[in-house]
Amino acid sequence: MEELGERLMDKVVKLDERTWRAPTPWHAAVWLLRLSQLISQLGLDSAGTPVFRGQRDPSWEVIPSLSRIANQPAYQRALDRFCAALALFLLEELPDLDPQVHVATAQHYGLPTYFLDFTIDPVVAAYFACKGSTPGADAVVYWLPFNAALTLGARLILAPPWVRRLHRQRGFFVDLSSNAQVDIKKECYAVLFPAMPSYEEWILKGPEGEILPEDAWFERACNWALGDIEGSIARGGHALTDELRAKIGEPEWLYDAIIPSRLIDWLKTLVEVADWLALRYTGGSTGGRFVHDCIPLLILRRDNPGLVRAGLDVWEWMQQSPQLIKDKMVAHLFASFRKCERENEKRGGNWEVWSGRK
Repeated sequence: MEELGERLMDKVVKLDERTWRAPTPWHAAVWLLRLSQLISQLGLDSAGTPVFRGQRDPSWEVIPSLSRIANQPAYQRALDRFCAALALFLLEELPDLDPQVHVATAQHYGLPTYFLDFTIDPVVAAYFACKGSTPGADAVVYWLPFNAALTLGARLILAPPWVRRLHRQRGFFVDLSSNAQVDIKKECYAVLFPAMPSYEEWILKGPEGEILPEDAWFERACNWALGDIEGSIARGGHALTDELRAKIGEPEWLYDAIIPSRLIDWLKTLVEVADWLALRYTGGSTGGRFVHDCIPLLILRRDNPGLVRAGLDVWEWMQQSPQLIKDKMVAHLFASFRKCERENEKRGGNWEVWSGRK
């Protein structure tokens, strides 16, 4: 397998300082999977962990969907209407939930937002690059270094538990609302390759199945929000929630948000994303160990306080439930969260200062 990987990687050629070309999506995916091993060879040690985004046309800008729309105020009102209605469904059970979780939901089911989808899995990114492309035309996977995203003022938004397609995609969001008109392509590196429908089919036939499972309730909710695009949310959240419930029925996703046993898949996705961004190997070839870098974890906590807190609560509940398998990776991550919080408090509570981010 190692020899096969080396042969595939030899086929990827460098075009310029930020661009490579692969002969197929498979070559691109394998090359990017090994990117963390290549960081030193490429001279990118200081850039930070890469995250990936596929686009089917390399000529497109890399900007959020809401930035590409002429009538932004009207679509922003539709987004506000959607988020205000959804928030009330969870107010009692999760009163401290981060508002952006509903923006993340809207992003995946048809409303323009200032979020950009990214994944920690280049295999998934290559799928989205091929999806809907003209066979043989150039497609692209961008990788954005973690530190470049932070320099842009971006916030890293975790997927909410009830958007199950994001578990399959190992996805999260980069919130560019503070810098929404900037094309971040110049901050990215790129791998070009010919789009191939066979790659898309290969992914869909894989053991994990459909990568974009439908959710009719959310799709109808987005259509409801867009149906009054020139309106406002002045009626208030409760009135909007009642209207939405009357139009499309009770939210089928609610149990995925409030019942701990149904949050386990989401918890594993949270661990995968956090580990990709923060897990480091220290020590030599023997006797080394994996540890979490506190800075990415504190950034995730800053940008997703409600979701991280919910994750900690679910983990603690799991410890009291002998029927559930105790996941060592989950335990390691949340122990690291707590350790990093203690370290931050010890240093005065302002990690952005002591880490040199400010």
